[in-house]
Amino acid sequence: MHIIQKLIIISTTFASCLNASSFEKKEVLFKSIEVECKDINSKYYKYNEIGMRQFAKNYLKICLEDKLNKFLKLNYQKCIQDNNDKYCQRKIKLWLGN
Repeated sequence: MHIIQKLIIISTTFASCLNASSFEKKEVLFKSIEVECKDINSKYYKYNEIGMRQFAKNYLKICLEDKLNKFLKLNYQKCIQDNNDKYCQRKIKLWLGN
């Protein structure tokens, strides 16, 4: 039960970051994505468990990039509904730079 409670908390945190209207709580977002990618049911965990460290690192990198790209795409689509293209691209670049 303890693991399930942690997963619920993590998924709730991740979902709240995805639903945020602005690009705030960047550190929380990165941590929650990392925890999700390193979950006990992930390939990262399975690769580490059998000693395939490089595979685990590669999977983690791909997983982090994929989830971050999904987050950026979602927020870009929300931004573009109310603003122009240049503004939204600049907002994302500023957020990534900070």
